[in-house]
Amino acid sequence: MGVLAIFTAGAGNALKWIGRLSKAAPRLAAVLRRALARVDSALPPNFRHRGRGRSDRGDRHPDTNDSSAMDKQKALIMAKAITEAHDACDSPLSVLRAGLLVVKQQFRVVDRFDIIPKGGGHYRVMMIASEHEVDDDYTPGREEGSINTFRPNINEVNSSQRIGSASYKSLDINDAQHFFSDIIDNYASQATKFSIKGGDGIVRNLYQIKGSLRSRIGIFEWIFDGSNVTHRRFIPNGDINGIPNQIVK
Repeated sequence: MGVLAIFTAGAGNALKWIGRLSKAAPRLAAVLRRALARVDSALPPNFRHRGRGRSDRGDRHPDTNDSSAMDKQKALIMAKAITEAHDACDSPLSVLRAGLLVVKQQFRVVDRFDIIPKGGGHYRVMMIASEHEVDDDYTPGREEGSINTFRPNINEVNSSQRIGSASYKSLDINDAQHFFSDIIDNYASQATKFSIKGGDGIVRNLYQIKGSLRSRIGIFEWIFDGSNVTHRRFIPNGDINGIPNQIVK
């Protein structure tokens, strides 16, 4: 929310906020100073010099005369500053998403932000209103919940609905083995696939792949029943063995 204050408060308040931030996070504050310095030059003249007593006609975009176009531009500038600040600090994707959520909540023209893997720990960050690139090479450092390499692909896991424990446990922030980024589901396309038969006689697909979560090595695994994802878990120190919910000794 602090980054949002820079753009919604006056310049004096923004500088005071950055001054306080410098004491707690000097690296982040330095990046935000540079981003703030570019905002004035990036905005159209009508927005850059707007004042309280001005007519709404002076706030319109100079080319489209459309307030939504102005909101898109303001949202994009905010998103770029937030992303650059987090990129400089190697923030994990979960933290970046939280920062970008502030922009989405502030501007109704923003539909969503997409973070698209490029491979090797690099990501492309897109703002979807009409499509705008926010960052073409985001590097979060060691992501909390990661696998060494990635080749994006649609698979049974990331394209299907979660039900049962795969749904509600994935939303529990206190669940250390079930709460992890949706990005990890993309890796199921590289996982080892097993066919397993349950006590009900139904054959399901089990996917397992090596990875890490919160600095612990293990496996991610999913079970797909033909229609939905019914199981989604990280098992610390687990092995790829075709056994779901394995007990690690």
